[in-house]
Amino acid sequence: MNVEHSVRLAFINHYGREADFIVKAPGRVNLIGEHTDYNDGFVLPCAIEYATFIAVSARDDDKVNVLALDCNNQTDSFFINTELNSHSTQTWSNYVRGVVNELQKSGYTLSGSDICISGNVPQGAGLSSSASLEVGIAYAFNHLCDLSIERKEIAKIAQA
Repeated sequence: MNVEHSVRLAFINHYGREADFIVKAPGRVNLIGEHTDYNDGFVLPCAIEYATFIAVSARDDDKVNVLALDCNNQTDSFFINTELNSHSTQTWSNYVRGVVNELQKSGYTLSGSDICISGNVPQGAGLSSSASLEVGIAYAFNHLCDLSIERKEIAKIAQA
């Protein structure tokens, strides 16, 4: 079973309905400039076949629920319109919370959502699995909330 199909089925099983849409964010490899991207250095990244898939549906409130299939089906929940603190035990949750926080600091109005995440970008292998997750979450909220954020700005928000 492919990752996109798995995330779609897991979303249905967990939330009891189909996702409104699926976001695919590829991993990447830097041909030159490894670890210089966040120091304003020169880089030459290339997307790879591996990707993060994020199934998303809107909610009628400001609650965000997240299911991470690749982290033993751990879950996280938080509210958009409150101060976002780091999760004390789940590192993956902080990537999601961080992107939401950066979107809000940039002046974007967000709404609640149900989210399911899975991917096949190897973690810790230098293929930007965390960047894939961050860009995917930013793109998901961009689409969900009709924010009209340009792709370059999405990358900057994810980087922050």
